[in-house]
Amino acid sequence: MKQNISGVDDQTELDLVKSLEERVKELNCLYGVSKSLSSNDKSLDEVLNEVVNIIIPAFQYPELTCVRIIINGMEFKTNPFQETQWKISSELSTPEEKIGVLEVFYIENVHNELGDPFLKEEKDLIKYISIELMRFLRRKKAETLLKESEENLRLILTSAAEAIYGLDQDGNCTFCNPACIHLLGYENPEELLGKNMHNLIHAHDQISPNTGSCPVDQSYKTGERVHSDNIVFWRKDGSYFNAECWSYPKIRDGEIVGAVVTFVDITKRLDIEKDRDRLFNFSIDMLCIAGFDGYFKKLNPAWEKTLGWTTTELTSKPYLEFVHPEDRKSTIKAVEGVEKGHNILKFDNRYLCKDGSYKWISWNTYLMPEEGLVFGVARDVTELKKNEEALKENEKKYRKIFENVQDVFYQTNLEGIITEISPSIERYSNYKPNELIGKPVQLVYSDPEDRNELLKAIEEDGEVSDYEVTLVNKDKDLLNISVNAHYLFNSQNQPIGIEGSLRDISDRKKVELALRKSLEEKELLVKEIHHRVKNNLMVISSLLNLQSRYIKDKKALSMFRESQNRAKSMALIHERLYRSTDLKSIDFGDYIRTLAMDLYRTYVTEPERVKIDMNVENIMIDINTAIPLGLIINELLSNSMKHAFPGKKEGEINLEFGIKDDEHFLIIRDDGIGFPSDVDYKNTSSLGLQLVNTLTRQINGEIELDATNGTKFIIKFKEMEY
Repeated sequence: MKQNISGVDDQTELDLVKSLEERVKELNCLYGVSKSLSSNDKSLDEVLNEVVNIIIPAFQYPELTCVRIIINGMEFKTNPFQETQWKISSELSTPEEKIGVLEVFYIENVHNELGDPFLKEEKDLIKYISIELMRFLRRKKAETLLKESEENLRLILTSAAEAIYGLDQDGNCTFCNPACIHLLGYENPEELLGKNMHNLIHAHDQISPNTGSCPVDQSYKTGERVHSDNIVFWRKDGSYFNAECWSYPKIRDGEIVGAVVTFVDITKRLDIEKDRDRLFNFSIDMLCIAGFDGYFKKLNPAWEKTLGWTTTELTSKPYLEFVHPEDRKSTIKAVEGVEKGHNILKFDNRYLCKDGSYKWISWNTYLMPEEGLVFGVARDVTELKKNEEALKENEKKYRKIFENVQDVFYQTNLEGIITEISPSIERYSNYKPNELIGKPVQLVYSDPEDRNELLKAIEEDGEVSDYEVTLVNKDKDLLNISVNAHYLFNSQNQPIGIEGSLRDISDRKKVELALRKSLEEKELLVKEIHHRVKNNLMVISSLLNLQSRYIKDKKALSMFRESQNRAKSMALIHERLYRSTDLKSIDFGDYIRTLAMDLYRTYVTEPERVKIDMNVENIMIDINTAIPLGLIINELLSNSMKHAFPGKKEGEINLEFGIKDDEHFLIIRDDGIGFPSDVDYKNTSSLGLQLVNTLTRQINGEIELDATNGTKFIIKFKEMEY
């Protein structure tokens, strides 16, 4: 019996020892986990990898144990690791969300007496560790948020354009951002930290920290927020600048522990305000700022210059008292619109001048709702109003002329729709103006294509003058109309239509037709005269030719032949005029070529020995010049052909005709034996040369002779007006 009791006691002692050993392992585990989780110099990954390995020795069968922690999808597990069906787990969660799980696995099935491989104490251990893990994770998250908040605050302070610094309750600097250091002219924060800021920023003025006149001091002494729109701050180098400053007290547990000060350099802003005030004061427009209470708050000098009232006089009364009684109702309505947020554009009313007269003022306004003010720009438009009235009077006069003028005045838009037409259209077309206004202008054209041609002409030149078209009246009768028209432009110089006048020229067309018929009859008569003159000259030439057959004397025969050629040259001109549409002038270049070849065939019997070359321009010459000039060519050219190349001498005759420097020129040259040196061509018994000189004077020309190499006659003249 004692032996059994002793055996039981031994077993109990063994179980107790074993239980104590398990508890020791659990305590060691908890200590190790707690120590690891409380470490501040390790990362989250390092801590969690450490924890999974600390847990293994706390279990009955560490050699069969593996552990895994899953947090937000990230896994931290022992190595080796095997996921099996024998596991215990504990969620890592908050009331709002599940963030992970702690899991312990046995890689083999190990059953205790209850069939569960895990002890109750092991399960409790896992739950406790999961609670510690959640505390750790919450702390880490808070630390991360705190670091982020501190970093954000640091970034805000560093990147802020405004200067910011902190003060303790004694006015000493606790922090400062780069903008503060820069604006005050220092190089690093150490020059400011711990220093009394009042002594630095007011080092060169008379502001004492005890006077209460410094807004920065007031804030941390009284606990009130203080704003100063213009205060002088001094820099390290002794220079100063104007600043706008805000000071906010720091209060902890009901006690003032310091202040945070923000300031900006407003030097540029003050300069801009000075420039703005300068522009305000020197503007030729009447600039003002008015309140909703009906009074002017600020006026520039242009008001006094325009109305004669001083600024004090204008601001001491409601501005409605200066408005013309007839304009007050409309002015009140306009002001009510401004108060509702509607800006005024080009509102006109009359203002009383100091001399008792009134001037028209045109207004544009801009609402400044935050200040409860209205900015106004006014301009004296009295002269403009007078001009408008004069323009209206002129328009009335124009309308009266428009309605009574004999010609038809009209306007169309770019689509060809009639927008205006004078009453005189009824006399021409039997249409009343209201029957045509709003209708397409093609309605009165006999052929719509005429309208298109008219538009093309206007597009090319911008206008047309005395452009003839054919219109139809209401009874479909044709009307010959002369059109003067041009583009109609708006104020931006863009075409918006066409305006012009119409005149009935049917009677004129009848007269022109009669004149044209009479002219055609006269042209036929003149042609007939030229034809008969040409025939008579040819008869004379033929008679001379017949008579020459009976003359044996060579000299007399030569004279007969020369007379015959002269008659021929004149007949040739009349033949050209008869065949030409122009009965007053002929193409003289064509005439020269024909005359020269006729003479060449007459006098040159051996064309291979004597050549002729012509360089003549086709120039129209009046008949009164053409006849004498043709006779000159006849004389000089025939002389060269007869006398320049005696015997078997070879050579060339050149003939030129043209215009140079507004002067006609005729050149006849040959490279023959030359002009006799003992003969004066201007004073000779030769009938031909006498004729040439006489005819040259007749056309107011000049003749020159060059006998250095053959014979060369040069005749220059300006064609006369006959």
